[in-house]
Amino acid sequence: MEDKSSGTQLIQELKAAGQYRVKPYAPPQQTDKVMRLHSQTAKFEGGYDDQVDSTAQALDYMHNNNSLDVWNRLGRGY
Repeated sequence: MEDKSSGTQLIQELKAAGQYRVKPYAPPQQTDKVMRLHSQTAKFEGGYDDQVDSTAQALDYMHNNNSLDVWNRLGRGY
């Protein structure tokens, strides 16, 4: 996550919770979110259909449930 806006607070909270390996993401300069996503599409097109499916399903779940609970469960190993 980027160290700005809500990302800054989340980084601080994770570090306070003992997640010291959290490192902020520094996006390439002169790029926006759309450009960064487009730069990764070749990885999906190169045969990573399972990642496309799981990413789309995770985003859909989070959107429809208005919750990050799925990430909390993953962090606890269940």
